[in-house]
Amino acid sequence: MRAGYRLHWDAEHGWILDVPVTLQQDQLRRIARWALPRQIDRYRALPPGGRRVELNRAIGALTRGEIRQRLVDHDGDGVSIPFASTERVNPERRIFA
Repeated sequence: MRAGYRLHWDAEHGWILDVPVTLQQDQLRRIARWALPRQIDRYRALPPGGRRVELNRAIGALTRGEIRQRLVDHDGDGVSIPFASTERVNPERRIFA
């Protein structure tokens, strides 16, 4: 199964990472370190203007490690049930009579 991680910038909420399961802080810091040089390269390639100013703000937030997580479902149907129990292995065997 491929992990469904997507990091994107929202002007109102900052960096948002779409994840199928929540990550720990050290994992978020690694993602920030991975994304930072790519965003800096994008910043250098942009002409002066509003998008460049906004990306500068986004890079500052990424430098500080400000990433929020948003749980998304793994199959794309839009329904995420983070605390659902798994199916029983043997559905014929009943626990309670």
